Amino acid sequence: MASSHGWERNISRAPGEDLLPIRGHLLRLDREALYSRFGNVVTNEFLIQYIERAPELDTIIFGCWVNGKVRGIGELRRFALGQGNDAEAAFTVESAFRDLGIGTALTAAVANEAWRIDVRDVYLCFGVRNQRMRRIAQKFHAAVSFDERDCTARLSIKDERARETRSLAWLAKSILPLERSA
Repeated sequence: MASSHGWERNISRAPGEDLLPIRGHLLRLDREALYSRFGNVVTNEFLIQYIERAPELDTIIFGCWVNGKVRGIGELRRFALGQGNDAEAAFTVESAFRDLGIGTALTAAVANEAWRIDVRDVYLCFGVRNQRMRRIAQKFHAAVSFDERDCTARLSIKDERARETRSLAWLAKSILPLERSA
């Protein structure tokens, strides 16, 4: 089973009305992480507007709290607002907190939520050089396809062959509303 090193207890779903901690996380990300997440150079103004629009786009956001601050997030958004069996997911973790299992725990939280809301497949898009996301996709038995610059990974949430994905997701099943401790 994919290891999240116990971070699932630090992960909680962000309430739609209080996204300031999520915005703070995005504003702390380095240029490389922002480029990796958005595929382009983005400004602080863009990040603020992006987070303000998240509720109207039915984005479900999970945050990983470390010492009172959100240090990583996982986002889940259906391709068709509020319906459809396919969704996309995106993840960011601040540089000082990478390679600790936070991305894996956030992926488990997103996979569990996808299962809960009856999403069949979750798609992740990332650059071919993003080894961290490639490892996470492998841990979750995702089908990965490549082109010159990008990878697309498909996590089959409902597929019986993805038992480990769902098993890890069940570890994150008792995700509570955002708490400011941990």
